[in-house]
Amino acid sequence: MKLVWSPESEADRLSIFKHIAADNPTAAFDMETLFEDRAEQLLDFPDMGRPGTLDDTRELTVHPNYRLIYEVAEDTVRILNVIHARREWPE
Repeated sequence: MKLVWSPESEADRLSIFKHIAADNPTAAFDMETLFEDRAEQLLDFPDMGRPGTLDDTRELTVHPNYRLIYEVAEDTVRILNVIHARREWPE
């Protein structure tokens, strides 16, 4: 099983990192580590997240404020987006 971050999810992560780092760089690095660690857990437990809003997607809450939107296809877990809990997805 392999893990792939979509360009959109990478942009989401960068935006979150910058937002948090403006006030607390250490917390920003901790959040980034949390995203990585939880995403890697999906390699062993791809059905860990709940069924997503869109067909064939799943959502994993990785922090009270953030969730990973992902899909599993064959031998790949693809992270589609990293969404703030208050943000509606899909828009």
